[in-house]
Amino acid sequence: MKFTHVFTIAVAVIFAFTVIPSTEAFNCYNCVYLQGNNASTSQCENKPKDLTPIYCGSRSAEGPMTATLIPGYTQNSVRSPKNLCGKGTGSYNSKKVVLRACVPYAESSHDGKCNKYYDWRITFQNGSYIDFRGNGTNALNTCLCSKDKCNGANGLHSGVTVAVLGTFLTLLRKLY
Repeated sequence: MKFTHVFTIAVAVIFAFTVIPSTEAFNCYNCVYLQGNNASTSQCENKPKDLTPIYCGSRSAEGPMTATLIPGYTQNSVRSPKNLCGKGTGSYNSKKVVLRACVPYAESSHDGKCNKYYDWRITFQNGSYIDFRGNGTNALNTCLCSKDKCNGANGLHSGVTVAVLGTFLTLLRKLY
């Protein structure tokens, strides 16, 4: 094997470990912003990095409101379960809503994807709640990701990662 091939493979491996997110345990932001509600967390809307993320898997419901993504399937029906971070955005009674939370037992194929299929629930301390039904009139645009604190970004970068890695590997293939 030529030195250039070994060097190219080494660069590709280092690039892959740098770009591809880790599948190890990670933290997610867990907060609720409901416009006009004094009990909601204002940083949740645009500055979640000012909040302390929680370890995904140790759901500690803190604060006057909690957000929960409710899978439309049972834990036993998930073919390839994975904990993910989720971010839901939309509106309720013409007021802006931003939810960020851990999503236990999500289908791993949902990682890095956004859609309006998912059900969310905001639960208040007094036990009352607001449901956002997937594909309903108040469905939230939901993005799921698996990188540490990835639900704090304004957008998800998993798709960009795959595109960059794919382009890089295609170029390598054409060169050799």
